[in-house]
Amino acid sequence: MANIQAFLDDFGSIRVIVNRNFFNGNTGGFYLATEDGQCHDCVVRNVEDHEREKVYDLTIPTDLSFGKNLILYDNHGQSVPVVTRYITQTEEFDRQFDYDGDDLGCLYSEDHTDFALWAPTAVSVILRIRDDHDHISLLSMNRTARGVWRARAQGNLKHATYVYLIERDGQIVETTDPYALSSTANGRESAVIDLSEIMKIPDPGA
Repeated sequence: MANIQAFLDDFGSIRVIVNRNFFNGNTGGFYLATEDGQCHDCVVRNVEDHEREKVYDLTIPTDLSFGKNLILYDNHGQSVPVVTRYITQTEEFDRQFDYDGDDLGCLYSEDHTDFALWAPTAVSVILRIRDDHDHISLLSMNRTARGVWRARAQGNLKHATYVYLIERDGQIVETTDPYALSSTANGRESAVIDLSEIMKIPDPGA
């Protein structure tokens, strides 16, 4: 177990787990820093003593926006990324980020392809495209309303494949498109397809 773990469990609330092997789990306080250099004091509202750890429930500002890295520091100089956890199961999270649009995934046309991914907890998203000549390009996606990330890739990308590189919780993970209608044979990359070709009805007299 790491010396300190920090979890964003609700709006205005972080749960911190401190290993007993680290100063016997004791700390003089915490503060929160965002990637833009802002620092915020954390108020300890509850402490639980356990055999191997101490658990601290912290009150933090409720107006911190998603899409930014949060780093928790303790008075011993230890720092850890704040990991998004149970906050995604709250009614307030649903109120802010529930999305019922029908444009997620990729939408192909001959001169460009639009990509849209619902990822409200992401800090950044990079679209990695591999065209049918095996050339790889990277495209930064833009965060828009309801935590939907969007990008438009120019050119004809029919039969190209792609993945998303998502930064969150202090890590970068590679993932396929959960809204894609096609993928490579090994399932490691999603595929751009022309829906108009799929929708064509064969002529029985042809």
